Amino acid sequence: MVQVRSGNGNDKLYDFGPFHLDGGQRLLLRNEKLVHLSPKAFELLTFLIEHPNQVIDKERLMEEVWTDSFVEDANLAVHISNLRKALNGDGQEAVTIDTFPKIGYRFNADVREVTNRAGPSAGEDNAAIATPRKRNSRIAAVVLGATVLLTSGYFVTKWFNGGAFNTQTMERIQGTEKSSQMAISPNGEFLAHTVEKAGKFSLMMTNIGSNSSTQLLGPDDGSYGGLTFSKDNSFLYFVKAGSGVSTLYKIPVLGDRAVKILDKVPDKISFSPDGT
Repeated sequence: MVQVRSGNGNDKLYDFGPFHLDGGQRLLLRNEKLVHLSPKAFELLTFLIEHPNQVIDKERLMEEVWTDSFVEDANLAVHISNLRKALNGDGQEAVTIDTFPKIGYRFNADVREVTNRAGPSAGEDNAAIATPRKRNSRIAAVVLGATVLLTSGYFVTKWFNGGAFNTQTMERIQGTEKSSQMAISPNGEFLAHTVEKAGKFSLMMTNIGSNSSTQLLGPDDGSYGGLTFSKDNSFLYFVKAGSGVSTLYKIPVLGDRAVKILDKVPDKISFSPDGT
């Protein structure tokens, strides 16, 4: 038998919710029934499963899953949408994939890596696939049921006391009240934004963690737009428009001299997958 390996070389077995994923055989089962996924959707799901409950930025997802090809944000969004439909197609939401606009995605599930379990071959039918695991599935269901009964009282009490709803807070980022043209660095550490005052524009950089801001450029008659961070979080690229000319510059995130890159760039730029 020829074993088909997943694109990222992961031959491990995972259980999450009602699902079982076999990386070596490239199979996804839900309650012992086969779930059909495209090759790229399977690789994307495998990578998300390897990093459960973590916010993974879009650039990293595209680099890991589409290693040798270029893919746009819209293509990634389509695959995420298809994954959601495949995982929750029967209307019962078993697994969620949260979207963080302009940042990335988070796979919400309790993932358990399974060891010492032989996976079926890709050519076996659903009945053959189901047979080796029925006893393990029943045991898992009993354990899960006991766990729910033992812990439900605690969580119900916690919810009705308001604990589950008091953990979410909103915090104002100082100095951004009159800002526009914002962008967040890939690592989520910095916020770049422009501020207009008395008809002049300044380019600002705010450290989100410390809530401290630094003026990179300005005030100036020309406006700043198209804010784009480099993939390594070291530089901010921006388009300065003024006197009928739009020019692309880059400047270190921590501040220094701006370096001119290219003239006649009217809008936001983007990077190749390798960042060069």
